[in-house]
Amino acid sequence: NYSLKNGVKIFRFANDKWSEVTDKGYIDFFAFEQYTQKQVFAVAKHTNALRELIDSGSEDISRLKNEKDKLVQEHISVYKKLKTAQGYKPQIDRLDTEIKDLKQKIENLKSSNITAIAQRQAAFTMQHDRIETYFGLMQTNLAQMLDSSRSNVFPDFDLAGFEEAYRDEIYALLSPLKVAYDGFAGQIEQSIRQLLEQINKSYENMQGTQFEKDRVTHNETYEVKKTELQERGIEDINNYQAYTEKLKVCEDERKNLMEVTAIIPQLEQKLADIKKSLYDRQEEISQRRQQVVDRLSTNKVKINIRKKADGKKFEGQFREVIQKDRGYDSNFSIIKAKCFPQSPTVFEQAYKTVIHDILEIREGKESSLGFDGWFARMVRELNDEQMSKLETLIPDDQIDVLYKPNGSSNFRSIVSASAGQKTTAVLTYILSQGSIPLLLDQPEDDLDNRLVCDLVVEKIKQIKENRQVIVITHNANIPVIGDAEYIVSMDSNSRYLKIHTEGMLESADVRKEICAIMEGGEDAFKLRASRYKSILKQDKI
Repeated sequence: NYSLKNGVKIFRFANDKWSEVTDKGYIDFFAFEQYTQKQVFAVAKHTNALRELIDSGSEDISRLKNEKDKLVQEHISVYKKLKTAQGYKPQIDRLDTEIKDLKQKIENLKSSNITAIAQRQAAFTMQHDRIETYFGLMQTNLAQMLDSSRSNVFPDFDLAGFEEAYRDEIYALLSPLKVAYDGFAGQIEQSIRQLLEQINKSYENMQGTQFEKDRVTHNETYEVKKTELQERGIEDINNYQAYTEKLKVCEDERKNLMEVTAIIPQLEQKLADIKKSLYDRQEEISQRRQQVVDRLSTNKVKINIRKKADGKKFEGQFREVIQKDRGYDSNFSIIKAKCFPQSPTVFEQAYKTVIHDILEIREGKESSLGFDGWFARMVRELNDEQMSKLETLIPDDQIDVLYKPNGSSNFRSIVSASAGQKTTAVLTYILSQGSIPLLLDQPEDDLDNRLVCDLVVEKIKQIKENRQVIVITHNANIPVIGDAEYIVSMDSNSRYLKIHTEGMLESADVRKEICAIMEGGEDAFKLRASRYKSILKQDKI
């Protein structure tokens, strides 16, 4: 049951009553094919639309298509891994250069014995710095003592607040101490000055020691070696350990990258295997399609499968990948001329040349096929997934429908046929395949009565043994000659969808309705019948 408000509802008749079916997926049991005259003619104008009809009736083709889709996704995954691995090659080259440079620096340090010289020079420097520090510490401490000795440690005692009678005796008690300290402070300052002079003299005398002579000589040797190494590109001669540590880091990193890049040949072979599988699946699809159309070809209509020849669809697929639905026309002309020439060609080899040129462009090289700068800029912006999809593109088959005109012994392309001939060819296929219920809406349009009888009626009589066929028609030949099991005549005078008459051909009301609507009435039918008899008698004479 269907209504605009409630949509489709399904009812089951059981126990003398109708009850609604609410089970999920139940509608799948009511699958059917439906074709209007316009749909048939549209397929006839664009014969490649037959591909979907051919494929929809073959589980093998559906399976092969799914396998192709999975292979394409697998190719994308492997392709990304390959590009990642290949991207490590420049890093390995950089590491090779750095490792070579570090090894050379380490070898130069070893051969120059600069390490031992630097170690002794460092010892001399440390020991000399200790002596310098000691002299500096003594001088600093004595300078502080000298400053302290000059400070007024014992200032004059303040007698303010004392009674006059006590002041003299307090002063007499404390003043000698102040005088004694002042004398002592003078002695201390003199002693400190003498000690400072002795320290300075000792520092000067150190320059003549064997230690200082050896230190200076060794330092000169160190500076000469350092200059020599700097001229050979070694700036920091003290970083022998740092060089060795960095060398190990670089070698470990290179080892890890090499493990990744080592699988590049396997990845490349995997991609080649996937491509081969894709072409194998496409070949199987073409063979299955040819098997289907071979079974359905008649003495009037023949369908040919031209493998990998649909250049128009291929361009659409290419544009879908690069996300450019227009433009680049001259560049696509180059691709078509290369991959879809008039004479037969092996597409795979031709397309390899195109892909190779695109890869060259992505590396910054000039196109050898003549692709322009706009196209080159576009392909350089493609990501790895888009490039993978381009590499796995395979053109679909071209469907050629041929028909044999009446009185001719040769098949001709449907492209040059009349509307009726095109419809005839496509209807032949539609009526020859499938098993689910078929609904045809006025298939007689564009066909004369001879074609209706020879094609539509005869085919319906053949297939109705295996599938349900429902035809909406204004041509009496279809229900009558086609021996319809059940006929429904609609009420054209009703405002709403309403049945006027229904039943089998044996029903008098049904036959009367057919005669009245399709034949123009009983009188008109008898008149034509009389004339047909007269014409046939004249033909016999």
